[in-house]
Amino acid sequence: APIVISKGGTYSANWESLDPKVPAITVSTVEPVVIQNCRLRGKGHLVSALMQGSNITVRNCIGHGVNPNVVNTRTGRFVNVYKPKSLVVERNTMLSTAGIYADGAGTSASGITVRYNRAQNIEGRLSDGKGGYLNAFVAMQFLQLNNIRATKNIEIAWNQVINEPGKSRVEENINLYLTSGTADSPIRIHDNYIQGAYGADPVAPNYSGGGMIVDGGTSDLNVAAGWVQMHNNQIVGTQNQGIAIAAGHDIDVRNNRVIGSGLLPDGRRMPAANVGIYVSN
Repeated sequence: APIVISKGGTYSANWESLDPKVPAITVSTVEPVVIQNCRLRGKGHLVSALMQGSNITVRNCIGHGVNPNVVNTRTGRFVNVYKPKSLVVERNTMLSTAGIYADGAGTSASGITVRYNRAQNIEGRLSDGKGGYLNAFVAMQFLQLNNIRATKNIEIAWNQVINEPGKSRVEENINLYLTSGTADSPIRIHDNYIQGAYGADPVAPNYSGGGMIVDGGTSDLNVAAGWVQMHNNQIVGTQNQGIAIAAGHDIDVRNNRVIGSGLLPDGRRMPAANVGIYVSN
């Protein structure tokens, strides 16, 4: 059954939630919590920590997102945190989840590490309530860092993310929105393998996702995304873009490989195919 963790420590077991509104694991303490060697399954978030200042490590777990079977309801995140002090997510397997989300709400953390994870089919489609999915969706990512500013020691590395058309709906696989490192400690995104980024209807002409992006329009340098390195990543078969600098400053993109044929795996054309790398604003 679902668990609420209210005391620091190391937790290892199997947890499941059949209620989309109840996470499989809720962390309600700022003491260091390590969740490891576990299996998680649920119709909502698998690990949720909404208490500001949490210190969470999720390591070597298998997380399986389940169709919530409530019309217009989405699958939950693998990890969902708000204003973390520290976050480590490494060596996990994520199946049909909505990925990892960390909301800094304008504050900085002491460090965020997302490494050595394997994810298959990031799911943003809404349930039709009958065991299937609608073409309607909410934007989900393998990883989104939102409004985490001027934070040192952020590393996103050696992750494998594979999405299949018709079985997933990801926006960008990696999305940094109004998120920044520092001049002496830039955010390091390196040696990731990303394959596939598709809309709910993979042959529809409009799709705004892709491989990875730095984004967030603002003229305030204290808020803007920046101090980011994207090095040695491999991105294959993503629609719209492989790497995007949609906004920001001091962003270093080098030695990446982006491959796209403009075709789905079954040979159909992808009308939303666009470019390998773009820079704007």
